[in-house]
Amino acid sequence: MSNSIRLLDDAAIRELSRGAIESPRKRNHQLWHQSHQESVQRIAMWLEPETYVRPHLHPQDYKWEMMILLQGAARLISFDDTAEVTQVVELSPQGVMMVEMPPLTWHTFVVLEPTLLVEVKPGPFEAAQPEDFAQWAPMEGEPQCADYIEHWRGVSCGDSGAL
Repeated sequence: MSNSIRLLDDAAIRELSRGAIESPRKRNHQLWHQSHQESVQRIAMWLEPETYVRPHLHPQDYKWEMMILLQGAARLISFDDTAEVTQVVELSPQGVMMVEMPPLTWHTFVVLEPTLLVEVKPGPFEAAQPEDFAQWAPMEGEPQCADYIEHWRGVSCGDSGAL
């Protein structure tokens, strides 16, 4: 483990942005934890508006997820088990800049403009299983993903998250 202070500076942000623009997934991240076994997982992330985050949940009852917006704008949307929208949080530098998603909550993230955020959650890292993703939403890379992104840009509480 290094004793050097780590920085998220302009050069690191430019690298995250460049990587996201060039990535087919339209996002890029930098791990700040040394091991997937650490008790706190920390990630700096750049996301482009075309990125698709399939609705998912963290099935462990201790696995909350905190997102801290550094720049950009996005919507965090939560759903119930039937795909009904239960909450929409608009993140922007002029408003909400930090959210904490409780465990066992279906959610997605829609990027409105190029966005930089930090994600913090308890470890250790556990890979998502197929049942951790909403079966009513397309898998990443499927043709309908763009339609879902556009739909989620305009949903309100009580709407269906599904098309």
